[in-house]
Amino acid sequence: MNDFAPIEQLCRDLLLRTAAPERARLLRSIGREIRKSQSDRIAAQRAPEGVAFAPRRPKPDRGGKKGRLRQQKMFRKLRMAKSLKAGANADEAWVGFGGRASRIASIQ
Repeated sequence: MNDFAPIEQLCRDLLLRTAAPERARLLRSIGREIRKSQSDRIAAQRAPEGVAFAPRRPKPDRGGKKGRLRQQKMFRKLRMAKSLKAGANADEAWVGFGGRASRIASIQ
């Protein structure tokens, strides 16, 4: 049994009663909040399930040199607004990766 069914029905009824421009504005703000929460999750190095990302694989010794990239967090550029896009219209809100970032995110 879905405990959220009454709440979902109430929200659906409220959304259907609002005008299309107001619905689009509301869905756009919801999309922005979801994008921000996903960006924060990526910055915290957490998977959607809440577990930590797997650590980077160790690389062979390069004579005592440490790579700068290896010391930084993974996916730091994927979480930027230019890669993690959010949008909405009167019927739906969406959050996703665009362009080359979508290909990188789908592989990972």
